[in-house]
Amino acid sequence: MTRSWISDTPDEVEHPPIPLGLNKMAVPRAAIVLSVVTGIALLFSSIWVGLSAMSFLDELEASFGTTDVEILKEDGRWAWEVSLLVVVVEVVVVVVGLEVVLVVVLVQ
Repeated sequence: MTRSWISDTPDEVEHPPIPLGLNKMAVPRAAIVLSVVTGIALLFSSIWVGLSAMSFLDELEASFGTTDVEILKEDGRWAWEVSLLVVVVEVVVVVVGLEVVLVVVLVQ
């Protein structure tokens, strides 16, 4: 049988404490200690990840170092400049071709 929410029985009688042998400050102290340990672990792991990232970037930069810059050039221009010029010329040819077709269609 359920009881009314208004009870004249004290809370300690309805819900007696479980005897674990802990005083009232044991759980808060454990929570504080675990919070401090977690904070230290987060700080340590952040430093560890930062140092690992720095060493990775240093190794990455060292692996891409070139000794002869002239290999990267074609006719005095960088290879990416040459490919960009080719793409631009192709786009201009297509646009001019479309304009010519449009003019021919409009003239007729």
